[in-house]
Amino acid sequence: MLLALTNLSQEKFLRIISAKRFIEKDFGNEWGRIRIFRKMRQDDEFAVSIARMFIEGRSNQLLSEQVADFYLGQLQLPDKWSDVIHDKTMIGNIVRKKLFGEYHDLKGLYVEKMIKSYLDSLEKEFNICYEQGQVSFLGKEVDIAIPSLENPIVMVMVSYMETTSSGQTTRANEQQALYEKIIGKNVRYAPIERVFVNVVDGAGWLARRSDLRKMHAGCHYCLNLNTLNDLEKIVLRYVRR
Repeated sequence: MLLALTNLSQEKFLRIISAKRFIEKDFGNEWGRIRIFRKMRQDDEFAVSIARMFIEGRSNQLLSEQVADFYLGQLQLPDKWSDVIHDKTMIGNIVRKKLFGEYHDLKGLYVEKMIKSYLDSLEKEFNICYEQGQVSFLGKEVDIAIPSLENPIVMVMVSYMETTSSGQTTRANEQQALYEKIIGKNVRYAPIERVFVNVVDGAGWLARRSDLRKMHAGCHYCLNLNTLNDLEKIVLRYVRR
């Protein structure tokens, strides 16, 4: 919350804590956020020193000679900060902004959970298992391998993107490479047929049409949340022979 109010990144805050420790002749490895939070709860003196950094900003004597003035200025809380923290709308927006990355990841995990719920029903009804992990001939971890990592027949990768990033091009190229390896495996070890399924969803893909086309072309089947029920048909077609 304090970092959001001062518009200071977590990474830069960790550097400032390291500078503070160096001044105090502590030259150990950099502390992570969990360790800093734990120490603030356990060590009142340390917690007060952190509070003083935010209240005093660039006038904080402990850091003024070690940290650039630009960053010290960022450390200072805004005027009337005690009023700001009681503004529920503003604080709510700050919290949502800070939680955006975690929220995005959770949505991706939810899609995986939906897929696994389908597969759990298949396992109960048809005794078809699945695993998650490294597939040796791909040299890559897959989200779902059916029926096993040792002998995957249906391999599923989930790509949920709500916003755009250059990583989508990298992801599309990686998926294409996996698809080509699976095709090569099918040619070499026919008549065993292995299939690659891309589950692609999220508005981020709509904004990067060329990458979306690669994702669609670089697999045997491309599904989204609306067509996820087709996964059952795919599994039953290729695994139950």
